[in-house]
Amino acid sequence: EGICQDAPNGKGDHGPYRQSERREIYHQYVDQLLASGNAYIAFDTPEQLEAKRAEIANFQYDARTREQMVNSFTLSKEEVEARIAAGEKYVVRFKVEPNIDVHVYDLIRGEVVINSNILDDKVLYKSADDLPTYHLANIVDDHLMEISHVIRGEEWLPSAPLHVLLYKAFGWEDTMPEFAHLPLLLKPDGNGKLSKRDGDRLGFPVFPLEFHNQKDGSVSSGYREEGYYPEAVINFLALLGWHATGDQEMYTMQELIDQFSLERVSKSGAKFDYEKGKWFNHQYLQLKSDEELAEQFMPILDTKLSTLNFQLSYTSSASDRSSKGEIRTLNIQLSTRYYLCFKGFSPIFKPKAIFKRSDLQAAMLRSQLSSLTRERASNQANSPSCKSRGQQPSGRICYGLITQPSKAP
Repeated sequence: EGICQDAPNGKGDHGPYRQSERREIYHQYVDQLLASGNAYIAFDTPEQLEAKRAEIANFQYDARTREQMVNSFTLSKEEVEARIAAGEKYVVRFKVEPNIDVHVYDLIRGEVVINSNILDDKVLYKSADDLPTYHLANIVDDHLMEISHVIRGEEWLPSAPLHVLLYKAFGWEDTMPEFAHLPLLLKPDGNGKLSKRDGDRLGFPVFPLEFHNQKDGSVSSGYREEGYYPEAVINFLALLGWHATGDQEMYTMQELIDQFSLERVSKSGAKFDYEKGKWFNHQYLQLKSDEELAEQFMPILDTKLSTLNFQLSYTSSASDRSSKGEIRTLNIQLSTRYYLCFKGFSPIFKPKAIFKRSDLQAAMLRSQLSSLTRERASNQANSPSCKSRGQQPSGRICYGLITQPSKAP
């Protein structure tokens, strides 16, 4: 619970960390707000709220409307207690005072001032599940866990004034963390926030790992499974909405740590250029030795051709190094330029017998091959090492099934 590198046991000392195990803690602070008059109890049903929305255009639960609702402002103390004792469901709302300028200092956007008249009395606690809402839980947890910075997406900026008011209501203004609201990642085409549907639609990953949706069974691709290097993805993402001084694009992790500052984060959103992500991966792939690439490609072969029993070895050839320059990701392009050659066949084996993958089954391959030698070849797949070992196999074998193993079933 609570990962903490400095702790002797690797766990933090501000637990428990699951909200479901912090109920009593939240109860304490809900009671504190009620006792100080900064919050109140409301019994309005969903039907009553919907009726009020139909009655009042742009209805919001605030200082102008709370006196028209079913809450501890319009009910006697005895009636409130009786309703709670009878098991009636209720919520606790924060009482926002009208016409107050709330100042929020944001490390990226500077000072932001919002008048409280546009804020509603947010729900902080629901008796139905005996849990706080995000607005209360994050304030209490951040304070008790001594959080110094709250860094989140700009969609949370409208909630920041409420959170500042909560810190003040608890008397924690002096220890309030610093806020930074990051710009959104935008769609590669059109307008709006990037979503996983954009990745599915345009054919690029939006998740670090392959994501399986348990509700509808859909699968969204991940950067790891698509053959991207972690350092390339980090480099790519770091430059979306942030830039250092100068024109440098390639950064090590330590360079990013040393040079990053929130003050250089852009206020505007950044379009997600997935082609640029491929470019970064290409740059990092170019830095790998041929032996490293062969070793890193092994898990892909193991996954895609798991039904085959084979051995792999690698031979470097300086003459075909240009093919490496076209590779973007291990999982996609590498398998189209790095070829596996048959081992132990007679000289009558002809390069033109090498053709793209057909529907030949893996079982047929297994029955005819005892081992394979993995080798980079020229674009025509007729390197001298392939020819010298080439033999006519006893049956017609689809070479494409081997040359493009990442596409095997």
